[in-house]
Amino acid sequence: MPRHQNPQAMRAVSQRLEFTGDDRLGHQADPDTWLTPRYILDQLGAFDLDPCSAEQTPNWTEAKLCLTKMEDGLALRWRGRVFMNPPFSQTSRWLVKHAEHANGISLVPATVESIVWRKYVWQRAKAVLLLHGRTRFCNPDGSTTSGRPLRSIALIAWTEEDWRVLERSKLAGVLVSNWDCR
Repeated sequence: MPRHQNPQAMRAVSQRLEFTGDDRLGHQADPDTWLTPRYILDQLGAFDLDPCSAEQTPNWTEAKLCLTKMEDGLALRWRGRVFMNPPFSQTSRWLVKHAEHANGISLVPATVESIVWRKYVWQRAKAVLLLHGRTRFCNPDGSTTSGRPLRSIALIAWTEEDWRVLERSKLAGVLVSNWDCR
């Protein structure tokens, strides 16, 4: 069977393109930028800061201050309630910073087995909403991407108030709280 007709090879190519953010899957060439869909942001309320805002966005983030890569939100001091959807290649550094800030909601790949989750998320977060299925993200014009990250997505609540926001949301998934780390 020719390579291009092999279903397993086609799936592998599709997954590689999805992971790299190749625009043949309807996503920008930057594999780190997965713009949060409006239906998620609409459930979370207003924020004081988005330290990981993309250069071009659909402009529906409910944050008073949006920092881009140029402003380096990781290096700056955060204030208030923070919404964070970090570059997917650097989620660990950003999760540590958000755990230390301890206010707001993080949107990250659900790498629940990772060291950063064990040391920071499971030790400090108040709740985690594991979203159902594979999230479809957005392009800068607001259209839905056809590519998706290879992992499921988690919303992490760092305060009791944000836990309640996730609890009241209509987002499909599993809300985890009051876990016991061993």
